[in-house]
Amino acid sequence: MNQEAIISRLLEENKALAAENALLLEVTDRQAEEIKALRAENELLRATDERFEARIGELERRLGLNSSNSSKPPSSDGLGKPAAGKGKNEGQSSLHYELAGDF
Repeated sequence: MNQEAIISRLLEENKALAAENALLLEVTDRQAEEIKALRAENELLRATDERFEARIGELERRLGLNSSNSSKPPSSDGLGKPAAGKGKNEGQSSLHYELAGDF
């Protein structure tokens, strides 16, 4: 192979490499823009996550409140809390009502 043929082949390879390099630069530019957008989205999602974590913490704290550890009235405790004791009529038997009917 003569010197002119070698130079011609090298120039063609150089041209092909320059075209490939231009394509790769376009790809990296698009990737850089995508990375920038993803970082902005990530920052927004982290801020949203912090707000949700704070909200969940507040709701869990409020869920744990009842009349014994807050200023809530006992009637707000709901049915899940066991009865504190028997009421004044709860201990009376049906015999009391039968006797009352005899008078």
